[in-house]
Amino acid sequence: MDTKLEKFNSGWVGVSIALSEEEIDVLIQKLNQLKNDQVKHFHFRNEDFNSEEGVADIEITMINEKDDNMIIE
Repeated sequence: MDTKLEKFNSGWVGVSIALSEEEIDVLIQKLNQLKNDQVKHFHFRNEDFNSEEGVADIEITMINEKDDNMIIE
């Protein structure tokens, strides 16, 4: 997996995530576990902190509709 953090002049940030086929399979498995309430959340995490800056952790969890502030496209 490769993640990149993009900083915009406005102060907003973008996160790019590139996955291998095997990682896509694991992601689907984890999303199904989350959907079926087998796990409460899971993480994408960095194991290599050699860079000065980067994405350390991304947590995936369920929310209710009122907290929704992004879409999947």
